[in-house]
Amino acid sequence: MNSKKIFLILSVLAALALIIFCSSYLYNVVLSSIGYLGDYLKENKFFGGILFIGISAFSVLLSPFSSVPLVPSAVLAWGNFLTFLLLFTGWIIGGIVAYLVGSYSREKLIERFVSFEKIEYYKERISPRSQFWLVFFFRLAVPSEVASYTLGIIRYDFEKYLLATILAELPFAIFVIYSSYILISESIFLFAGVLLLGTAGSYFLYRAFQKKIKSQK
Repeated sequence: MNSKKIFLILSVLAALALIIFCSSYLYNVVLSSIGYLGDYLKENKFFGGILFIGISAFSVLLSPFSSVPLVPSAVLAWGNFLTFLLLFTGWIIGGIVAYLVGSYSREKLIERFVSFEKIEYYKERISPRSQFWLVFFFRLAVPSEVASYTLGIIRYDFEKYLLATILAELPFAIFVIYSSYILISESIFLFAGVLLLGTAGSYFLYRAFQKKIKSQK
């Protein structure tokens, strides 16, 4: 995942959490939906696990798509640790695929998944010789599909890219799992608070990177 994408998702979830909090009926509907999907995943562990990994991987390739709404049901079905492993694995696979697509595909194909203007913007500021800490910051703060395609296109060292991706996805995966656990535990106040903190943190992280990257030309 990434800070900007997480920020957008958390903003929507925070708004929904406020609405749901004001309506016990809506909150019960959400919990019922989570429970229904959770039961399905629990009864179909193998197929559900493969599907969950696939959706998680695909969410890295396509900007509007996200696997985060499925996580509460997965936590309910498989527990925190297994869900974390599946989610993290899916995100890493998606990051690898996006890098390879960027490395070996034409621009017209990539434009079907993401705005190429953003990639052009970052290509002027990130190079194959960029320091690892800057690439890690880039991977952490910028939408994952944009960062992965960009680093693939410029042919940034794959091993360093993979390490940066692992380090960048780790805190987001932990945060998503923790937030989902709180939601299904029916701690709505804590859930809303965690979402607000996550939203604020993601926003400031993204803004800090944009400020830093403007000096990289």
